[in-house]
Amino acid sequence: MALEKPLLIRGQKTRKIKIKGTTINVIFESPKEQVMEAVLVEQDPKTSVEWTDGPGPYRHEGEEMYFVLKGALVVTLGQEEYELKEGDWAYFPGLIPHKFRNPGKTKTKLIAAVAPLSLVNRKEYYDHLSPEQRVYALRRREEFRKKLGRDL
Repeated sequence: MALEKPLLIRGQKTRKIKIKGTTINVIFESPKEQVMEAVLVEQDPKTSVEWTDGPGPYRHEGEEMYFVLKGALVVTLGQEEYELKEGDWAYFPGLIPHKFRNPGKTKTKLIAAVAPLSLVNRKEYYDHLSPEQRVYALRRREEFRKKLGRDL
């Protein structure tokens, strides 16, 4: 499904979801109509990403990008690590196992976007995880779904 009209989301309409050291500011309103998901992420100092389905690494079809608004970020793509600072971008195929962490002493803010949005509904999304990681990821996903009040 494609978006039929523009969405303008006011700051007070975003939902903040805190998962360990990660705060996800959910900014979409019509996920069934959208092809892309974009979120504002706030990563606490000296913490690694904890997403809707566990600590990663994450792997999925499609593409993903990060834009660092404030602070620093270390992005792991496969076996390589890349240090990003304010104003830096990372844009990569989602099939590369990926995760990030804030190496600094201050909070990092970044925009993260993934397309297409419907990826996490696919069983194959979890195939690269160990059985223990898969159980944890599916539990986290269900908790996140309940916090959002809708299906992912």
